[in-house]
Amino acid sequence: MKRIYGVLESCILVMIGTGILWFSLSDQYELLMNAKFRPLTVSGAALVLLLGVATVLGRRKGLGANMFVFAVMLAVVVIGKPYLPAVGSIDQTDPGFEAALWEQVDLARYPRVLLLDLSSRQPSEEVSPGKSVTTVGVVKRLEGLTERTSFALMTTFMYCCLADAVGFGVRVQWDDLSSLKDGQLAIVSGTVYDEAASIRLPNFRSGRAMVSSVNESRYLVADQILSYHQEDQLPTMTDAISGPRKERFGRALTAAGTWSELAGTDRYTVFVPVDLAIDAMDGLKPGEMPLTALESFVSAHIVRGDYSLEKLVEAGSVRSLSGGIIKVRSVNGETTVNGSRVLLKNRRTRNGVIHFIYPVLSPDVSALDP
Repeated sequence: MKRIYGVLESCILVMIGTGILWFSLSDQYELLMNAKFRPLTVSGAALVLLLGVATVLGRRKGLGANMFVFAVMLAVVVIGKPYLPAVGSIDQTDPGFEAALWEQVDLARYPRVLLLDLSSRQPSEEVSPGKSVTTVGVVKRLEGLTERTSFALMTTFMYCCLADAVGFGVRVQWDDLSSLKDGQLAIVSGTVYDEAASIRLPNFRSGRAMVSSVNESRYLVADQILSYHQEDQLPTMTDAISGPRKERFGRALTAAGTWSELAGTDRYTVFVPVDLAIDAMDGLKPGEMPLTALESFVSAHIVRGDYSLEKLVEAGSVRSLSGGIIKVRSVNGETTVNGSRVLLKNRRTRNGVIHFIYPVLSPDVSALDP
């Protein structure tokens, strides 16, 4: 039985070594790996192949050889995986993505299509040459394309059999490249063309994508590009406060007339009591308070300006919209504001930051320890 297992192991090693060696010497290597790591992959493949051949010939390998093979293969996987600066990966199904920019797109003239369909080797009829379309992707500036007033528009796709995503993209011709930054999310409206690229389009890493390639023939001539800045990709302050486990404070904001102010452009820091904190309040709850008391309660949890938890700790105290002082303390890694624990910190939004707390803020800071 051991002999059978030994022969089976030898055959597997030979097959793996041969396959990796063939792949590492082929033109397909750069589709999956960074070319500068080709020598490492070749070395690992040759080593596995030699060990397989040696075991077929009856040579026994010891523990040291096994450990060496394991170390080399681990290096091939970890070090050899392509790594170039990531451009970022955006979940285009996120509700925050559907922003007002789409209202500026003439979807009757430029119907929306998936970038994956546009960059595919077998695109659908709706993205055939001559069609006018609108698509969404991440801007990737590539040296060879910049010289031709173009950039790559990328998206990612997760294959079921891979532990990582694969990136696909198309060239976009656009004269004003200075208006776009690497990694920006962009809505592109334009006309589809089909013409083989006169330059070799490089492989690169894009966001979570292990493989990133640009369609060599299909490209877009853009008529309009609407680009998201990083902050535009964040939720609004009101969106971040809405939802399960924090909806009671959201209702209090609405009743106090503060909701619309937080939806504006001014920047705020809001200490949002979770629902359990409001349920645990002594006396009147926000829904039972008269309007004046409710306005005071809500304002006591809002600070004008953008303060991360680190900035709050550094400042030591801040003044709320109600005029009260909010003292900030950090002891053994736990931060409190007026004695309330910060449960979740630094929830970034388009116009400020939110910290979720329990219990509600105490307005009487004089009662706190100095």
